[in-house]
Amino acid sequence: MSPTNVKKDPIEGLDVLIVDDAVTVRSKTRALLESLAVPSGNIREAESAREALDAFEDHPPGVVFLDLVLPDIPGQELGTVLMDKNPETNVIVLTALDPSDSRVRRLISKGAYGVIEKPVRRSDINRVLDQIREDVTDASL
Repeated sequence: MSPTNVKKDPIEGLDVLIVDDAVTVRSKTRALLESLAVPSGNIREAESAREALDAFEDHPPGVVFLDLVLPDIPGQELGTVLMDKNPETNVIVLTALDPSDSRVRRLISKGAYGVIEKPVRRSDINRVLDQIREDVTDASL
């Protein structure tokens, strides 16, 4: 049987940017993404909004995991800027805030793809990746 019928997992080609000022959150999120089939070379990290903007300008990622509390620019402002620059980028809010917090709700209302509460768990990352797979599959039909 020919392998041409085997479909490639869209997650394997996904470019990801993790934006969080806490190295432990970035490291854990990276490890979870790698364990769920996102190649290490497709994952970039930024510890500030400025670094995130520079990385975004170099190569807009398909997904941004974004902390709302950053040292230089509030995450909700950065998220809005990133979504305006590239509406195809899926912004996932990473937060220790209550999901009903106005900053979280405001970013969701502007088009953020979803919310993951800290501490980041494998099941939450997997849920988001599964939704992305489903959306990619639906878009290709």
